[in-house]
Amino acid sequence: MTPADKGGAVVVQNFSSWKDKGLRQLNDQSAYARLPNDPTQDIARKSNKYLQQLRTENVIDENTYKWGLTEPGSCKTPYFYHLPKIHQRLDNPPGRPIVSGIGGPTEKLSKLTDYWLQPAVKVIPSYIQDTTHFLQTIESWNSRGPLPRECLFVTIDVVGLYIPIFQITK
Repeated sequence: MTPADKGGAVVVQNFSSWKDKGLRQLNDQSAYARLPNDPTQDIARKSNKYLQQLRTENVIDENTYKWGLTEPGSCKTPYFYHLPKIHQRLDNPPGRPIVSGIGGPTEKLSKLTDYWLQPAVKVIPSYIQDTTHFLQTIESWNSRGPLPRECLFVTIDVVGLYIPIFQITK
């Protein structure tokens, strides 16, 4: 059993089918590359070095620096899994790939980045927090009268959102 990608459903699926879908995604060499070794501890050291630079330049205070440090031996290697997209197809649904960074070498840097960016992101005119906020925004448009005929609503289905920008090598 695994949760569905959307809707809060629980999906019961043949394990070998689920595993094959994951392996098929991981074997897509345009999106993933097999690394010669696990870079987790090296990434933890680089993250700490970056935090040290931020501290030296007084971008962050001592408490933030200490909070953000990752003990190289204590972090986990992020792992890959996928969630079935039953909203697209019930029979043999595709999977949405996820790399879980919980406990990983950049988790704390990610939290800091999110904390710093939230105030700026929330004032961007196109910012939509969630489905409820989207519906409230549409309702506010409707309360001002009909939209012009040339308005067009468009949806996008992103495939391969996280393409590799670089490859970590020995």
